[in-house]
Amino acid sequence: MNNIVKPKISVVMPFYNAANFLDESISSILKQTFKDFELILINDASTDHSDKIVSNYLSDPRIIYVKNETNQGIVKNLNKGINIAKAEIIARMDGDDISLPKRFSKQYEFLKNHPDISVVGSFVKIIDSESKIIDQRTKPTNPAEISKKIISYSPLVHPSTMFRKRDVLEVGLYREEYIYVEDIDLWYRLIFSGKEISNIDDFLLHYRYHQGSTAHNAKANAVRAYKLRRQTIKDFDLKIGLKNYILIYSQFLVGVLFSGRTRQAIEGIYKKLFYHGK
Repeated sequence: MNNIVKPKISVVMPFYNAANFLDESISSILKQTFKDFELILINDASTDHSDKIVSNYLSDPRIIYVKNETNQGIVKNLNKGINIAKAEIIARMDGDDISLPKRFSKQYEFLKNHPDISVVGSFVKIIDSESKIIDQRTKPTNPAEISKKIISYSPLVHPSTMFRKRDVLEVGLYREEYIYVEDIDLWYRLIFSGKEISNIDDFLLHYRYHQGSTAHNAKANAVRAYKLRRQTIKDFDLKIGLKNYILIYSQFLVGVLFSGRTRQAIEGIYKKLFYHGK
């Protein structure tokens, strides 16, 4: 009973109209080899049959189910989940992705052995709406490299992350004014406040890319990311050099001019060329 009251990991999974994939996502969490967790499901006033899917799992005492009466958006739901969480270690998860069985055990052990790391992510396989692997993304693992390059390159896949609650609370949680780039904003505030970020060099998540993904809203997200980067440079008085300015503007142009798999392919090429060569 003590593990249920105060688990070692709190999993925060907000979702909206994720019925097509929700069953697979929840199941992937419950099948983790690491069992000492609570799963906080936040239904953001879905209009599909997501509620019915969740009802099949409510007999599991590790599940906390929150249903919003009105749609509140991803940022409010993430912050709500963090505030509800009983554990010091929080794992992110989306309602359309799949966590591989050893994800929690590997990330929890990593944070346990690296007390100076605030956030750890992982490599990911990209899957389509049929759960077929269509691509993959690797990420840098060295905290110093990440800190150096973070202003022009997002070093983490958000739903693959596990982080320390106290550090995120310390920098002010997610900020609603940066919705859809709220994760990048959080990483910036952690890094430039002296925290460290890393990745495990293993594929621990299947990241789903489908028509309903926020990744499809490439133009709007590119504009948001560009404005965030410029504001972060100003707020922290960063001296980033000409190369980083060129990379920032190049990413902005790619996001505005291209969409879908074309944009992902171009981004994959320049990330391999300029960041970590994998």
